[in-house]
Amino acid sequence: MAEAMAELYPSIHGPVRRLCSALVREPGEVDDVVQDVLLAIYRGLPRFRGDAQLLTWVRRITIRVALRHRDRRRQSSTDALPLELAAAPPRDPVEADQLRNQLLVALRGLPAPQRTVLALALIEGLPQAEIAQVLGIPAGTVWSRLHHARRRLARALVGTGDGR
Repeated sequence: MAEAMAELYPSIHGPVRRLCSALVREPGEVDDVVQDVLLAIYRGLPRFRGDAQLLTWVRRITIRVALRHRDRRRQSSTDALPLELAAAPPRDPVEADQLRNQLLVALRGLPAPQRTVLALALIEGLPQAEIAQVLGIPAGTVWSRLHHARRRLARALVGTGDGR
């Protein structure tokens, strides 16, 4: 089983890390959550039946472990959400930092279900049908969560209200 994990590691580490970075609020805890996810994957490998694609199964585990971690920390969590979404940041470093901070604050305000679908769509680049499969929800729910998340982000970033 260790050989199988060693073979899988190069292909799953990047997606696991990106998703954990999007879902875990404390930047210093991302590595711990990634390790917890990799351990859960290792332990679950004997039970993987192949009903879903391997990467879909890995993403489900990643989301479950990361959200469980977040829920355990919820009482004391006022941390920023580390998310590398700026595909084309402004050229001015000060403006780029301000935009990044605004984005992090806006993302932190999103409910976990909206933040999760947004991370899968924007960071992982998954189509809505695959997001639905990963999360085990209807495609229409994915569309709705993405729509509301984008709308809340836009409102928060332009400062036109409470983001709802």
